[in-house]
Amino acid sequence: MEGVESTEIAPSTKDREVTSTTPSVEEIKKWKRADVIKFLQEKKEELDIDDKHIEVIKDQEVAGSDFLLLSEEKLRSIGMSLGPATRIAELAKEISDENQGK
Repeated sequence: MEGVESTEIAPSTKDREVTSTTPSVEEIKKWKRADVIKFLQEKKEELDIDDKHIEVIKDQEVAGSDFLLLSEEKLRSIGMSLGPATRIAELAKEISDENQGK
């Protein structure tokens, strides 16, 4: 359409695929709390989360096996806002689902 600018829209969590560089469920289950924090820091831009959201998970002493069980409800119950809680929970679910499909 003439005179209308196209706007590129960032992919939603649903559109994001778990890549081959994403750790397996078996690897994540072995993670210490510091590994979870490092992983989230690496995914910070992709997930559009801030340090304060990672800090919530750090304060709750979440290790790898805990991370895989995170749900939006659990994250909301510990004070995380809706958007970041949804994106982090969806990432955990995608990793679990992707590995179950293999």
